[in-house]
Amino acid sequence: MSLRIRTTIIFIFSWLVFSLNIGGNSIYILDEAKNATCALEMMESSNWIVPTFNGVLRTDKPPLHYFLMIIAYKIFGTNEFAARFFSAFFGALTVVITFLFSVKFWGQSVGNWVAVVLLSSLHFALQFHLAVPDPYLIFFITAGLISFFYFLNESRTIYLVAFYASLGLGVLTKGPIAVLLPGFALFLFVICTKRLNWNFIKSLRLPVGTAIFLAVALPWYWLVHNQTDGAWTQGFFLQHNVGRFTETMEGHGGIFILTPLFVLVGLLPFSVFIFQTVKLVWHDRQNEVVLYCASIVTAVIVFFSVSSTKLPNYVVPAYPFLAVLLANFLSKSAAGTLTTSRLPLWIYLILASGIPVGVYLGLKSEPYLSHLSWLSAFFLLLPLGALLGLWLGRRRVANAYYALFISFLILNSLFFAFIFPKVDRETPVFESKAFLAGQDIRVAYYKRFNPSFAFYLPKPIQALNSPKELTAYLQAHEAVYIISRARYLDEIEEVADVDLLVKKRDFFERSTTILLKERE
Repeated sequence: MSLRIRTTIIFIFSWLVFSLNIGGNSIYILDEAKNATCALEMMESSNWIVPTFNGVLRTDKPPLHYFLMIIAYKIFGTNEFAARFFSAFFGALTVVITFLFSVKFWGQSVGNWVAVVLLSSLHFALQFHLAVPDPYLIFFITAGLISFFYFLNESRTIYLVAFYASLGLGVLTKGPIAVLLPGFALFLFVICTKRLNWNFIKSLRLPVGTAIFLAVALPWYWLVHNQTDGAWTQGFFLQHNVGRFTETMEGHGGIFILTPLFVLVGLLPFSVFIFQTVKLVWHDRQNEVVLYCASIVTAVIVFFSVSSTKLPNYVVPAYPFLAVLLANFLSKSAAGTLTTSRLPLWIYLILASGIPVGVYLGLKSEPYLSHLSWLSAFFLLLPLGALLGLWLGRRRVANAYYALFISFLILNSLFFAFIFPKVDRETPVFESKAFLAGQDIRVAYYKRFNPSFAFYLPKPIQALNSPKELTAYLQAHEAVYIISRARYLDEIEEVADVDLLVKKRDFFERSTTILLKERE
């Protein structure tokens, strides 16, 4: 089979994995809701410069993912599928370019195992199922770093142009992190390979590269700065960049060890071979591909270990390059050129056996989800896959790896197609849709509301921040629906005669959403 055909198959299969049921679950997670709604508001206002959420300036993110969502909205309509379409597309591209990188420098076998490692990871697949900027950032960082390594080996200008353009597009996706992470990784690599000299610096053509980078990234930043009188610039750079690194934001903190744990859990099942992979990396440390990938993985882990704000999605840019290192180990051990231990498979069996128990206890502990605790039974696929792997691996270790891959792939498919949709039906927004259908309804929120409502309502939701504002609004309008939080219910009932239609706990949050209607 030719490389072109194999690449096409991997792209199609990856896209199917990452796009599975992307239109079947609500836009509910906070970041998804704000991003998808922001893109919708930019489209409806025909303003591609100033991002807003519910009519208010949003300074959280740059606009590239908004632009692509708008294109998808125009093609597919305003729906969940459109909001997530390009996330899945860029996920498939990420797998393909990592596969091609591995094939070029290590051969077909390593490339195949790279695809296996990445497509097995539920966390990796989850990233590309979401309407957030991370899928685009992951792709542009991966593409930029791969382009740079191609340039080091072939000295072709096109690869250097691709590197600088990828940095610019990454900055348009999520800001300075798209330069800081690759910059830190390349610094480590250059130091380790003793390349830091004047000839190497001249070869980078920094003036030309800077011009390419600025041509891609600067225009929009300049326009939004001018059109918002600097408000967007101040909010984005000071609060959402410097603030996230120096202070814990939104309760997402923790000790430094959390970051490597995120990586180990996120790349299951094959991360159980990480210690054997590290040993192989040390043995092959003179190999520049090994050193390059190890420098990138180290840079990502160290950077986010010292950051005050820690989230699992922050470390995903390390996954493609860690997958290359893992794939090198898997390829050699499957070919019998490397002596391997069965201990990681036993460790994985123990971990996999704990996952369905953890899912069961997690669902059972939440009163609003306890009736879905039976869904934990599907996660028994993981220990069954581990047992099958141990059995099949007695004769040929590659069979054990296939068993882990297939069991995770089946679980991933069930998770997105069946398990999560069951949970999604229990969200307060999903339950409220029946009451809020129609173009003529009037909706306001009191003090706080779940951002997902903004995506499903045809116009901005009126903000009411005090009992006085609520009273005045109800006097001026009839048949008003009010969205709020349960802790404000007493305040509302003191000044308004309302019926409680929905009261449900918000997933992934500590709040409870309520939907009220003014009594007629």
